[in-house]
Amino acid sequence: MVGIGIIGTGKQGSDHAHRIASLGEKARLVAVHDLDRVLARNVAEHCGARVANSDQALIDDPEVEAVIVASNTCLLYTSDAADEVSPV
Repeated sequence: MVGIGIIGTGKQGSDHAHRIASLGEKARLVAVHDLDRVLARNVAEHCGARVANSDQALIDDPEVEAVIVASNTCLLYTSDAADEVSPV
């Protein structure tokens, strides 16, 4: 089972989260992160995941094997965490 994290829990991120949560034994949503902590907490609670304190914390989580970046494009360029991502 692949552990997945999502950065960004708006419309797209929330949709991804719910789809991953429905995959059963194929994948598991481990954690989400969003600057809007209330939004992140709501998505996490509905999908059985936890809220990461930062995008870097999500990427560093040993249970997260893949990360979906579903945040606003302008936010992506402000994060040092993007330098840590390996292409798939």
